Amino acid sequence: MAHVDPEEPWSPCSARFITDFLDNGYGHCLLDKPEAPLNLPVTFPGKDYDADRQCQLTFGPDSHHCPQLPPPCAALWCSGHLNGHAMCQTKHSPWADGTPCGSAQACMGGRCLHVDQLKEFNIPQAGGWGSWGPWGDCSRTCGGGVQFSSRDCTRPVPRNGGKYCEGRRTRFRSCNTENCPSGSALTFREEQCAAYNHRTDLFKSFPGPMDWVPRYTGVAPRDQCKLTCQARALGYYYVLEPRVADGTPCSPDSSSVCVQGRCIHAGCDRIIGSKKKFDKCMVCGGNGSSCSKQSGSFKKFRYGYSDVVTIPAGATHILVRQQGGSGPRSIYLALKLPDGSYALNGEYTLMPSPTDVVLSGAVSLRYSGATAASETLSGHGPLAQPLTLQVLVAGNPQNARLRYSFFVPRPVPSTPRPPSQDWLHRRAQILEIIRKRPWAGRK
Repeated sequence: MAHVDPEEPWSPCSARFITDFLDNGYGHCLLDKPEAPLNLPVTFPGKDYDADRQCQLTFGPDSHHCPQLPPPCAALWCSGHLNGHAMCQTKHSPWADGTPCGSAQACMGGRCLHVDQLKEFNIPQAGGWGSWGPWGDCSRTCGGGVQFSSRDCTRPVPRNGGKYCEGRRTRFRSCNTENCPSGSALTFREEQCAAYNHRTDLFKSFPGPMDWVPRYTGVAPRDQCKLTCQARALGYYYVLEPRVADGTPCSPDSSSVCVQGRCIHAGCDRIIGSKKKFDKCMVCGGNGSSCSKQSGSFKKFRYGYSDVVTIPAGATHILVRQQGGSGPRSIYLALKLPDGSYALNGEYTLMPSPTDVVLSGAVSLRYSGATAASETLSGHGPLAQPLTLQVLVAGNPQNARLRYSFFVPRPVPSTPRPPSQDWLHRRAQILEIIRKRPWAGRK
């Protein structure tokens, strides 16, 4: 029978897991009304289990209490046998609270107390929160991280069945919200996926190191804060970690961030709780005046690849959709990069299922897949380089049409350059010459 501290009945491991469970807001399922009330014992366990019974529960049915070993209550000594000889043994646990230890005396917390002293243990004492601790380290050095502060229920500690403190035990806030250096090649989530590129011990059936990239398409909203990565070459995807690092954006199209496995709202300024939003131009807190909408349609189809429109660098809120059409699907979207290579559906090879089209500048577009009922391509941008939207015709399309729209930055009005000092000096010389002419000043 192991000793259970009534003030801390959980083991350190169990306490850590249950605290994490409750801190992350998963405890609401415990608020349902029980079918029947659970009546907990109101007496101390030592009144129901004497010292002999405690020994039997600890060392077996043949064990009994060794009463001759002082002091009482501090450690439970029980009979046993070693090499055929009787002996007393202990696990250094105190006697159970309430175990009689003398005339009008009982154990409490490893001490033998008079029954009058036990009355104070029957008075519940509710707990109270201590002061908030200092803020911890930021989870990121740039790009918007998270830091935590905690407090303990120690002023006072709840005792004798008193209520535990109510309210938040931990709090968090945003930190290091400035942009990361422009030379950063990978996003924060991409870095976490790439950390598994050489973990061949986890994927022994795969040939050599893998190139892991984030997977967004097909991931349920409740799973956005899991580290779901896809093997670029094979297309398989796995949950590599149950949680992404704190401060990781929930998705490419959202400014909300993951905190302890939950997606928490944050503004476009990367501050948790902020209401700032991106406008259509992807300007944080903007009014949409810095860009203009470009839209159009395309229906001049011919066999093979045809250019539809060039989407310029800086374009935002891109949407391409195939509409209409009857009969078997025969036209497909494609994206061509400036160097002539394809980001999507090139070389007459189609991507049948939904996927994320990863582009330079930590930008990705979501593609519905070639087999979707309505083929679409969308993303917030802004694009780091121009893209050529193409259509691949593999049959005879009937009544089909492509519609596209995106926003492009408006030209910034040029600011007149102030006159140079040299020009001002020459003008002053000319004016002085004119002033000295004989006819200067005549009417």
